[in-house]
Amino acid sequence: MARIWIDFANKQFVPVFYKLLMEQDQTKQEEFNTEVDGKIKVGNRLLFL
Repeated sequence: MARIWIDFANKQFVPVFYKLLMEQDQTKQEEFNTEVDGKIKVGNRLLFL
């Protein structure tokens, strides 16, 4: 089970979060923030099935 969560984090969450951290344009930051929130919500839904 841990391998599945590690894979999810590495492929889905980390790349978008890194883009959010590196982006300097405010509007792009807001877009990436929304995307990060979506990834977190997906992870929560999968965790509590």
